[in-house]
Amino acid sequence: MYMGEDNMDYKIYIAKKINEYINLSIEEIESMLEVPVKYENGDYSLPCFHLSKILKKPPNLIAKELKKQIKDDIFEKIENLGPYLNFFLNKGIYIRNTLERVIQQGEAFGYSCMGEGKIICIEHLFCKKSGCFDISNPFTIVVGNSLCNLFRNRGFKVIDINNISKIWSEVDKLILTQFDYEDTFFNYEVDLYYNELISKLRKKNLLIKFNETYVVNLENYNMPPYIVSNEYKIDKKVLKIADLLHINSKYNFYKYLYISSNSEKVNVNQKFKVLELLDYEWVKQCEHVKLGLVKFAKSDTFIKNEKYLNFNELLSNSCNEIMENHIELKKDKGLLKAILQSALVFTYLSDYRIGNKIIDFNKIFSTEYKTGAYIIYSYIKLKSMLLKFENLNCNCNYSKLNFKEGLELVKLLDVYEYFIQTATDELEPAIISRYIIKITDSVNEISNSIFDLENEKLIKPKLQLIKATNIVIKNALRLLGIYID
Repeated sequence: MYMGEDNMDYKIYIAKKINEYINLSIEEIESMLEVPVKYENGDYSLPCFHLSKILKKPPNLIAKELKKQIKDDIFEKIENLGPYLNFFLNKGIYIRNTLERVIQQGEAFGYSCMGEGKIICIEHLFCKKSGCFDISNPFTIVVGNSLCNLFRNRGFKVIDINNISKIWSEVDKLILTQFDYEDTFFNYEVDLYYNELISKLRKKNLLIKFNETYVVNLENYNMPPYIVSNEYKIDKKVLKIADLLHINSKYNFYKYLYISSNSEKVNVNQKFKVLELLDYEWVKQCEHVKLGLVKFAKSDTFIKNEKYLNFNELLSNSCNEIMENHIELKKDKGLLKAILQSALVFTYLSDYRIGNKIIDFNKIFSTEYKTGAYIIYSYIKLKSMLLKFENLNCNCNYSKLNFKEGLELVKLLDVYEYFIQTATDELEPAIISRYIIKITDSVNEISNSIFDLENEKLIKPKLQLIKATNIVIKNALRLLGIYID
């Protein structure tokens, strides 16, 4: 968030003001500042509970004293509400700087280089049979591709082990035809790491023989035995451990993410535990990204990985239906692809990834529900509106946006990067999809009133708000793998 020509971050600015009266670092104070949920509680809030432990004073008293001490024209007012110190910014300056920052930065808005120099490896379990996708595969691909994009947005170098991004970029082929996927992790180098793995297991006396089966006993960790080989055949799961040894040796990753159904939890935990017993410290940077199960709206049972359905055909039939109802999509392949992508994304990411998903083909492409199609058509409508008024020539008075709905939307745009960081930290792309729905709902409500305005000076600031919001919608959709012009 920027302040005038000095490009001052409001949060840091407030932290510096508090630092004049509290003997804490600016960074510590900044980390304490919150954005209040309720509009009436200001733009930023400082909970004084932590300060109470340091200053040996009641938090209510600290808030009251700071209110009297801090003076600055940047604030409309400062209020203490019990143990909270609430800051109300000068709305005209705040709105102008936020919208101008979004518009000026464009596609770069929301990007961070915090992960620069660090490597994230992302791998997923992919189920395939006879050229048809298991119904859970699109879910895995949607989450995997979104996580790749989120970490790239944070400046990390992402190693996409299974080429998830490539598969996702060809989603129209996946749906409208058949997509061939090859699992290529078995190679000579992995075979070498397998030998290293077996050698270490033997040296540490972890390899136990039962009849013709070699296992690692994990009973002390409340896990079943980990089978290494059975009747002279190597268990494929062990090759996956060897593959992970290879991946770490090659990339020296900062974090490794393995995406699969929650039903795979035991297998993944066994793999990580074996590596831990072999004293590989880097296994602490490995994490299982768990996904819920998937079912159809009219089905009684959830679909597990071993049950295959021709998802391609089912989704293709729905796609053909929308093309019959929307003839323009037959001509605009880019728009069709965006709608297909958004349909999958908002079907699988309408709720948190660990929850079970219900696919309703009657709703997946509907604009009457908060689906991907609703977002795409809203974006197009707003873009058309901007083109309609592009020749509007008048000064922009941002104070005209100082009404509750307008200000709340500006605040949502301002904290876009916070939502990106939270989604990345929690490995939860659904945080972004929900954010997109929230700002789309808000901007639609505001845009609907534009045609009722006769005064151009009232229209101009709303158009700037719509322009900034469309930029954020476009950027956020890109994080989820949806590209639209």
